[in-house]
Amino acid sequence: MTAEETEQRRSEDTLRTIARQNNMTAEETEKWRSDDQLRAIAIRNNESFEVRNQRQASDRLRTLNSRATESNEQRERRSHCNALGNQSRI
Repeated sequence: MTAEETEQRRSEDTLRTIARQNNMTAEETEKWRSDDQLRAIAIRNNESFEVRNQRQASDRLRTLNSRATESNEQRERRSHCNALGNQSRI
């Protein structure tokens, strides 16, 4: 079984589980999930400048908080990966 087939099977198994939990068919569950994603995209596209800035500020705070708790080893690894990424762009 290829990696793609394994991933597809896992995805289908997950949908079946959710469908059983919600008494929905797998197709209904997939449509529901897709509709939720579209709704989230539409909300983000239509949000005001102030709301977008607030959301981005919250995202930055979460990033800063996670970095504050990372170990020196994690920080060095992240820094090294960033440096490698920047070298590939040069």
